[in-house]
Amino acid sequence: MEQFQYRFFEFLFDYSSQFVKIELINRKSEEAGVKMGKWIRRIIIVIAFIMLLPNIFTLLTDLGSDIPKETREQVESGNAMIYDLDKEVQLDQDIIKFKHLVRTEDRTELIYEVLTYEPGWSFPDNALELKDEQGNTYLFNGGSSSGNSWGAIIRMDYEPIPETLDKVILDFNWYDRSFQTDIMLIEEGD
Repeated sequence: MEQFQYRFFEFLFDYSSQFVKIELINRKSEEAGVKMGKWIRRIIIVIAFIMLLPNIFTLLTDLGSDIPKETREQVESGNAMIYDLDKEVQLDQDIIKFKHLVRTEDRTELIYEVLTYEPGWSFPDNALELKDEQGNTYLFNGGSSSGNSWGAIIRMDYEPIPETLDKVILDFNWYDRSFQTDIMLIEEGD
C-alpha cells in the first residue's frame, strides 16, 4: 500500500508539475501575445501617421495662402491692386466667402471659398458674372480651384475692369439658385 501511495503521489506530483509547466507556458504566450499586440498597434499608428503627414503638411502650408504666389509678387511690386472683400453669401445650405479681388493690367482675379454642406451638387464657377453699375459684363477667362475636405478655394480670371470703377457686382444665376452682391473696391489698408 505504501508503494501504491508513493506512486500515486509521484503521479500527482508529475501531473501537477506538468500542469504548472503548461500554465507557465500559457502565461508566457499570453504575455508575448499582449506584447506583440502592443507592437502591432504601435506599428499601425506610425504607418497611419506617415500616411497622414502629406495631408498635415498641406493643411499647415495652405493656411493663409489663398492668394497665389505670382499674384502676391505682382501686388508687392506694384503691378496689381488687391481688395479684401470679406463678403459672405449663403446659397441654400452652402456658404460662399468672397475673399479678394485682384486688379492687374491684363486681368481681374476673384478669389473665393465655397464651403459645401449640401451633398449632390457643386458650385458652377462659370455661372458667376462680374458686372459694373452701367451693366457691362466682364468676360470670364478661366480659373482654377483647389479642393479641401471642407470645400474649395476658387480663383477666377475675368477681363480687366477699368481703374475708375469703385464698385462691381457679382451676379450668380444657375437654374433656381441666384444671388447678387455688390463689392466696393476699397484698397487694402484704406
